[in-house]
Amino acid sequence: MKEEKELIYLIGAFERDNIGDIIFPHIVKKCLPKYQFILISPIFSNLRKIGGDYVVSKKNIKLINKKPKCVIYCGGETITCNMEYALEMDSLISSNTANSKIYTKYLTSDNNNLGYLYDHKSLNISNKVPMGSISIGGSNENNYKNEKFNKLIKRLLNEHKIIIVRDKFTKNYIKHYLNIDSNISPDIVSLISETHIEKIKKEKNNIDCIKKKEPYIVFQANKDFIDKNNFKKIAIKISEFAIKNKKNIVLLPAGLAKNHDSMKYYIKIENFLKKQNKIKTFIFNDKNIWRKIALLSESYCNICTSLHFKIISDSFLIPSICLENQKVLNYLKSWPNKQHFYCQSIKDISKFNKQIENFNKSKFKEYEDQLKEKTLENLELFFKRMNLNYSFEFTKNKESRIDDKSYINFLLKNLENDQQTILNFIDSNSNLFEELNIIKSSKFFKLWPIYCKLKKILKINETK
Repeated sequence: MKEEKELIYLIGAFERDNIGDIIFPHIVKKCLPKYQFILISPIFSNLRKIGGDYVVSKKNIKLINKKPKCVIYCGGETITCNMEYALEMDSLISSNTANSKIYTKYLTSDNNNLGYLYDHKSLNISNKVPMGSISIGGSNENNYKNEKFNKLIKRLLNEHKIIIVRDKFTKNYIKHYLNIDSNISPDIVSLISETHIEKIKKEKNNIDCIKKKEPYIVFQANKDFIDKNNFKKIAIKISEFAIKNKKNIVLLPAGLAKNHDSMKYYIKIENFLKKQNKIKTFIFNDKNIWRKIALLSESYCNICTSLHFKIISDSFLIPSICLENQKVLNYLKSWPNKQHFYCQSIKDISKFNKQIENFNKSKFKEYEDQLKEKTLENLELFFKRMNLNYSFEFTKNKESRIDDKSYINFLLKNLENDQQTILNFIDSNSNLFEELNIIKSSKFFKLWPIYCKLKKILKINETK
């Protein structure tokens, strides 16, 4: 009989439509092929259509029958992210003020107002279950000015066996304000060209401009940057850059979660440049993260505000120009290189024409190889501290999928509750069964009619 894999809880901002947050679990799974995972965020999410996964809400995680071997917090500016801000990232919640208030109250009933840091008690697990964090950030010093908030963060981080942050600013701030020690390592997304190279190669066959060998530059910018710089000025500057280098322009969103990119602005830039009729420009509308990565990996140059667009570009040795973003600047200062190009304003990108043209790929590869080696060293340290069996044979490793049995047990355990508990549960948690869809198997669809009948029977009080 096939032995059931041990379970790991993976916690992070995986419910967001944002490329970096979606990639993190894929990297971890590739390193830990002998385990199965449950992804946890403040709310339930299903991003499988765009390359993500099912994510279980933190509130309902206590209903899962099987307990984890360990808990891993992974990726993002999550250390100081409160629950309210975390919920704003979700389009379903942020589009409805009433929903936001209901969910905030529902999710913060354990007096933990942090979006992505939880204690053992709120996860309904023993204090003996090890917790650790990898590639997390919190590099905005202003977020450490609230003493009460700091006490909460400190209490939660003190439950971690090991903390590995991705930039020196986060390391310094949590030491200064929280008196917590941490290791520092490059972001694990820097390994993407190693962990998923075959998958990305296949996706290149689905992209016309790559198949037709039409050279292009990629442009991405978040809503705040475009608001600040004016979309027409931006369009003019990137078209001048593209014309100078004789390349087309691909407008590529990093993610459409709130406070990230704005499709409205990309459409405005595209329409403006089409009227100018000087350079071929188009929006890459495919939301699949693997095709986005494939597109970045074949670009002449990527111009972006996104930290993970920059990290992905570096991983594939593609030159990039980083536009104003403090989080990105903090990361670049933590891992300096002469071929990192950063500009405060869109008008400055023309200054980098010569550097992009003379980009020394072999020299940059030496730097990037050292970064990847350091990342693997820190991952090894992390996995050993968490007592996990790991493997860096990425071409052989397969990402583990959750076993159906675990989720069937998840359902059956809840059906053992008394009648009123089940009724209350169904009425107040209408998304529960959607969360059970995580198994994505024929068993789930067979159970759905039974669930509907059960709900009807319970409501007319005939039987348990």
